[in-house]
Amino acid sequence: MLGHGSTELGEVLRAYQDAGVVRTFAVRHETEASHAATALRWATGEKAAVVTSIGPGALQAMAGSLVA
Repeated sequence: MLGHGSTELGEVLRAYQDAGVVRTFAVRHETEASHAATALRWATGEKAAVVTSIGPGALQAMAGSLVA
């Protein structure tokens, strides 16, 4: 979830994705993002990260990360 200060990071991630170095996935909720990142790690062993903006979304991402 990009916004509130993380849009520049999004632009960097876009350039890396275009170069085939990273993959990004669009989600609609921070908890969903955390659960998807956890499932990706469990299923494939691939490292995953969740980027979020400040505010309630960051707390939701943190709560979702408790699954891991």
